[in-house]
Amino acid sequence: MALNVSKLLVSKWERGEVLPSGPALKLLALADSKGIDAIL
Repeated sequence: MALNVSKLLVSKWERGEVLPSGPALKLLALADSKGIDAIL
């Protein structure tokens, strides 16, 4: 839980049931562009 979100929420993101927003979206974008080490 590096982003402090539940497994259920991540699963919903992956299935497209809900979209990440706000701070979660910013952290995911940062992890995507610079790697997970940038936010750990």
